[in-house]
Amino acid sequence: MAEKSEKDLNVAYVIDADHLTWVEDRLVDELGTYIEEKLPSGTVIDRSGKNVLIGFTESRINKRKLKLFLKKFLHKFELKEKFRVVSMSDEEYKIQKRKGYDFREL
Repeated sequence: MAEKSEKDLNVAYVIDADHLTWVEDRLVDELGTYIEEKLPSGTVIDRSGKNVLIGFTESRINKRKLKLFLKKFLHKFELKEKFRVVSMSDEEYKIQKRKGYDFREL
């Protein structure tokens, strides 16, 4: 994986998963693993603190498809009722708690 990162690799998307750590810290690792399985080869996933960084050495997926994968992740881990995916900019998503939930209830 280190060899791929040295070849023309730019961070294409950043996923802020800070709110997921309120439930369990391992969910950020699970998110990275899930996204890596869904994305095509030539994709490099890295965790930087509470963020998941996605880079591409080959073809890049579009923003809408990545958001769909993030929503499917929340559904798979039964977190869809507590969290939602918010687009912060063209290259950044945030997994945020839904209104009405206190972080102690998560």
